[in-house]
Amino acid sequence: MNLDTVDKKLITYLYHNFREPLSKIAKATNLSRDQVEYRIKKYEKEGLIIKF
Repeated sequence: MNLDTVDKKLITYLYHNFREPLSKIAKATNLSRDQVEYRIKKYEKEGLIIKF
């Protein structure tokens, strides 16, 4: 799986702030809430993260 800069930024934020709501994660990473939700589901499907 190839990670772009947005993926790296989101994963880093999740590593440090995994209990934040999706809307706050989206605001911090300059993404929409839908994009954050889609990427997190993609990471779970690929096995990059276990659970969120």
